[in-house]
Amino acid sequence: MTTFKQYLPLCWLGVSPLDLSSSKPFFKHNLIFFCVIAFFIQFNVSDDIDAIVEVLVEAVLTLVFMAGLLFLNHSYNRFMPLTTALLFCENIAGVVLVPILFWISLSGTAASFVGLSVFLLWFLVLLSYFFKAVVAVNSAAATVVALCFLGFAYGGSYAVFNLFLG
Repeated sequence: MTTFKQYLPLCWLGVSPLDLSSSKPFFKHNLIFFCVIAFFIQFNVSDDIDAIVEVLVEAVLTLVFMAGLLFLNHSYNRFMPLTTALLFCENIAGVVLVPILFWISLSGTAASFVGLSVFLLWFLVLLSYFFKAVVAVNSAAATVVALCFLGFAYGGSYAVFNLFLG
């Protein structure tokens, strides 16, 4: 619980991901929870086997993106804490996203879509803040890296799934 409290301010832009420590068990718990929350969301969208494959590909692409980014940035030795921080942020975002998606599916009102838009803006700002610290670039470049990450991890999993199993 102490590590959770250490990481939580990252989601409100209150601490740098470079200042966070990590442990293998916390990394594993975040990776497992990442898959669980993604399974929960995907099971409500697609078939069971399709969701499983897409989520596993998404998890692998997330890890590959971070490994590649840190390798290019010559900071691969920080893979564990920085990837843990990214997964933690995505887990918090997933927990926030689930009720928003239910709200949209039940009501379909303009307010629910405004809520989704605010969520997506917060998530993009969070990812940009994260990548700004990790890569040490300005805000515009960090936003581009965040969009590349979203395209690679989420778009890539969708593309790989449709290419091979679609």
